[in-house]
This record gives sequence, C-alpha cells and structure tokens, in this order.
Amino acid sequence: MLLLGLALTLAAGSTAAQQAVDTEPCAIDIERFCAAVQPGIGRVNRCLDQFQAKLTDACKLARQAQQPEPTNPCDVDIERYCADVRPGIGRVDRCLKRHQDKLSDACTLARQSAHSRQRAFRQACAGDVERLCPNIHPSRQETLQQCLKKNEFEVSEECDAALEVLKRESG
Repeated sequence: MLLLGLALTLAAGSTAAQQAVDTEPCAIDIERFCAAVQPGIGRVNRCLDQFQAKLTDACKLARQAQQPEPTNPCDVDIERYCADVRPGIGRVDRCLKRHQDKLSDACTLARQSAHSRQRAFRQACAGDVERLCPNIHPSRQETLQQCLKKNEFEVSEECDAALEVLKRESG
C-alpha cells in the first residue's frame, strides 16, 4: 500500500512538471504580449491569438500541438469571438451573427446549412406547431421539436420527415 501511495505521488509530481514544461515554450510570448492579462477562462490563449503572427516558432508549435480537432465547424470561431457568451436561448448564434463577416468558411457554410434545415422544419411543421404546441415561442426550436416528438403520432407526415432530417443531421 505504501508503494502504491509513493507511485501515485511520483506520478502526480511528474504530471505537474510535464504541465509546466508544456507551457514553457510560450513563457516569453506571454510575458511580452499578455503580461497584464489575468489567467483563467482562456484569457491568455485569446490574448496570444491576437499576436499569433508575432509569436515565437516554439510557442506556435506548442499551441498547435495542444489544439484539439474541432468537432463543430464553428468551434474555433465560437472560441475566438464568443468565448464570454453564456450558451442558451440563441445567445451564441446571435454572437456568431454579429461576427459573420469574420467567420471561417467552414463555419459560414455550416450555419447556412443549419438555417436552411431550420427553415424547412418551420415550413413543414407550421400547422403542427400551431395545433400541438401553441404556447411555445417559435424561436425555441429545440423545445418545439421535443413537443412535436411527444405528439409524434399526431404530427403530419411532412413534419415527421422534417424532424427525421434534423435528428439525422444533428448526430
């Protein structure tokens, strides 16, 4: 048992040391460009983003290696322009819309495709929404979808097909 405790302590120590080494390549850049930035909630990374072209090669490589592959085509844009926006009730979508002229091509295309699917859903399900979910505001699409799914045996075939498309394409 004592050996297990010692092994865990050594592993934790080496992990902490490794984390310090991982941030070391950017120490000069952080001091040069972001010294006044209070660490936390991605502030230092956003600061470094602003100086990407001026960062040392070591820092650029270290940051690139630490970046996970985005699962959503808009993840990078959300992090860049909307990191301080609390998700929910369309807040992130409105933030992206405010920055639409700066968004990546992949995000712009994904947003256009999503808006097209939402438009098709609204058209296909308008009568069903009015009849089955009259107290839900049209902007609350997720809540509308839940309401329609709850009433799945009463929705029109057109609306059912639109719901299937949304379900299939949202994962």
